[in-house]
Amino acid sequence: MVQLPPPYSYCLWTKVFGTRKGREPVVVLLTGGGAPCKVYARLAEELGGWRCVVVYDRAGYGESGEMEKKKIMATDSAEELAALLHVLRVRGPYVLLGHSYGAIIAREFVELMNNRDGVVGLALIEPASELLYHTYTPSIPPPAFDSLLRDVDVEKVLHLREESGLTDEEWDAMMEAISRTLPNARYEDCRSSGRILAGKKQMMAHVLDPWPVAVLRCNWYRDWKKLFVAGVVKGNGSVEEREEAQKFLWDVEVFDDEVRAGLVRRYRYFDDCGRDVPLRRPDVVREEVGWVMELLRERGLE
Repeated sequence: MVQLPPPYSYCLWTKVFGTRKGREPVVVLLTGGGAPCKVYARLAEELGGWRCVVVYDRAGYGESGEMEKKKIMATDSAEELAALLHVLRVRGPYVLLGHSYGAIIAREFVELMNNRDGVVGLALIEPASELLYHTYTPSIPPPAFDSLLRDVDVEKVLHLREESGLTDEEWDAMMEAISRTLPNARYEDCRSSGRILAGKKQMMAHVLDPWPVAVLRCNWYRDWKKLFVAGVVKGNGSVEEREEAQKFLWDVEVFDDEVRAGLVRRYRYFDDCGRDVPLRRPDVVREEVGWVMELLRERGLE
């Protein structure tokens, strides 16, 4: 646990994997909404055997303390990360590995640092973006899925436990950490954070040029389709709720490339799993970080 400096009054659970060599960038993992670090345990270990990696549970996640605020923006989380790295005395350059909503926080961290401390690359995994929150309303997934997924065993339908490779003890610890995290994760205002980030026009300003940005998009349409079918088989959902869910599925299938491609320098589509790729296939995530690191090595940052 790391005590943050004033004005913060709480500690963050933090772990540093691997050893930094020379000027090589430190990889900083920013987890998705509602996902504590235990979800990324295999990924962190895999990366830590190869690079210096900082993983941490932000405020209210896992065993970390809570912010006093009951509405937390991505800018708050970016400032919290800056304070943590200062206490750890881990200076840039950094490569930010952002999953889902963690990608929004990563990009706000870039804004905050203004590259004073050297964000030199991003690996964005199934990234949330300002356009994603604008496209999929009022929520992701829409409220109709609450009814459709009644009594549906999501883990069984998606084979999450089987494909995670976690032991029973690791799985139980992860689920306990998630249940502890979710009440506090609801204070994060992802949608408003997306609108704030949109106003900063990062793409127009070429904020990260000339540094590498990798975007990995996975087949999250397939997962939501499986869950939709499972709900229908159980007889869940009214006609209107099923229509709402089907519209969401159609939007994801048709528009998702456009939603994410605006972030891209390298764009890769991986069909074998969905949004939980860090849990199921950490090796695929490592490949994206590896691509970023190889370009940085060519530019003399290793």
